Amino acid sequence: MALGIDAGTVYPETEVLLAPGDQFLMHTDGVTEAKNPDGEMFGTECLDVVLKPTSGNARSMIGGVLEALEAFTVGTLPADDNTLLALKFVQSRKKAGEISGEWRALGQ
Repeated sequence: MALGIDAGTVYPETEVLLAPGDQFLMHTDGVTEAKNPDGEMFGTECLDVVLKPTSGNARSMIGGVLEALEAFTVGTLPADDNTLLALKFVQSRKKAGEISGEWRALGQ
């Protein structure tokens, strides 16, 4: 169930301990439900394979997923949005300021 559609929906909660350097990727279902010309979905398995060799920064994580989606879909127009948000946990405000420029660079 999409967030906010039904006010009575209960969503499971969990906690994860993050250490400096940990990162994670949030995505919409348009990423995993993207289809190739044969109608096969990209799926979470393909997403996991793409994310394993990621070098450790948000730009390469998102870029790798977008490249894999493009190769998989072979020009098939998306039926839904492909939204990705990568987050990296850093320990200091100074370090956070150093890497925040990556976000602006993605749109350019």
